Amino acid sequence: MNSNILPVYLRGLIDYVQKSERLVVGLHSGTSADGPTAALVRVSGNEQNTDINLVDWRSYEYESPLKERIFDVFARETGSLDRVAQADNVIGDFFAEVVQRLVAKAGFAMSDLDLIVSSGQVCYQVIDGQREDHNWLGDKAIASFLDLGAGAFIAQRTGVTTVSNLRQRDIAAGGLGVPTVSYGDWVLFGDSKVNRALHNIGGIANPAVLPAGASINEMFAFDSGPGNMIIDALVNWISGGEQFYDDNGAIAARGNVDDSLLSELMRHPFVLQKPPKGAARQLFGHEYSRGVMEQGRALGLSDEDIVATATAFTAESITHNYKEFVFPRVSIDEILLAGGGANNATLIGMLRDRLDPIPITTIEERLGIPVEAREVLTMIAIGNDTVQGNAGNVPSATGAQSRVIAGDITPGQLG
Repeated sequence: MNSNILPVYLRGLIDYVQKSERLVVGLHSGTSADGPTAALVRVSGNEQNTDINLVDWRSYEYESPLKERIFDVFARETGSLDRVAQADNVIGDFFAEVVQRLVAKAGFAMSDLDLIVSSGQVCYQVIDGQREDHNWLGDKAIASFLDLGAGAFIAQRTGVTTVSNLRQRDIAAGGLGVPTVSYGDWVLFGDSKVNRALHNIGGIANPAVLPAGASINEMFAFDSGPGNMIIDALVNWISGGEQFYDDNGAIAARGNVDDSLLSELMRHPFVLQKPPKGAARQLFGHEYSRGVMEQGRALGLSDEDIVATATAFTAESITHNYKEFVFPRVSIDEILLAGGGANNATLIGMLRDRLDPIPITTIEERLGIPVEAREVLTMIAIGNDTVQGNAGNVPSATGAQSRVIAGDITPGQLG
């Protein structure tokens, strides 16, 4: 064993901590699996003294055939071990390429970069009660989460120390591992005077509730149910693969919501479940979405009506969760939307109608932060604290028994 490896590694971490400002790239690809969003930021401080200034960011689409192969991994019928193992490394390699492209686009060299934080590609999650075979290990069954995009590949390809696998330590502490972003939300977006809820609408929808001046134990977060996942799948099918999402909610706006189908969808056990709760991707994935399509067509609905009803399902499930699990605890002054769903005018209109008179706007309109960048910024906040030895989870959100340091650290260039 090279005796110089450990001292060099430790010196790199010490240098990071001692810097007044660090250049960091964050990477995240959520349940919609469109591709990673990457953000290049300048970071100073830690915990609630963290300051993050966005230098540049971009969303990168998975390139064919990688995108199709990722969805093969998601499906039970095609998600074999060899494909999962290969996808882990290939996605890590692609993430490393994304870092290099973003850094070059912003006019920096890789040697300028102090850290990479990657949450990976959400792939599969098993939470007690959400799979009929969840207890195949009997009494030893625990929540499980699989993110793809090997941190070792990112660190090796870029030469930059990488924090990855952000959820597992929380799960080991008895949590669900989600919502992962909760700590970053508390660090970056709390307000001393405003009771604020940040609601991310990605593939899955989730509120982070930040009472004014809240401590880490006073905030809470959970998954409320579907976000864009069902809508995206329906649009992709009815467009013959030409569209991947309902641009500005235009398709839903041409349809009519079917109340009978909406009522049926709203009986989904997860939507009605009390927090803490995290929605496994497969709960509202392609199999479920195919069922929604079939139900709608059996009722004689047009494609536009089915998309409109799926959009209403997202809005109604969010509303239900606020009324049942948020409002009894906190009087909300404002709701800020983030994620791809924040660009869907039809969905936003449905939410405003249902949650009136609470002001609903986007995080970009209120705080100047791009709606697609919020999640990756929270991941950066977590990774920044990880390398400084600070905890990065929120037990009140995930159900963990204790606060823990989140993520694995893979050293970059060693000399």
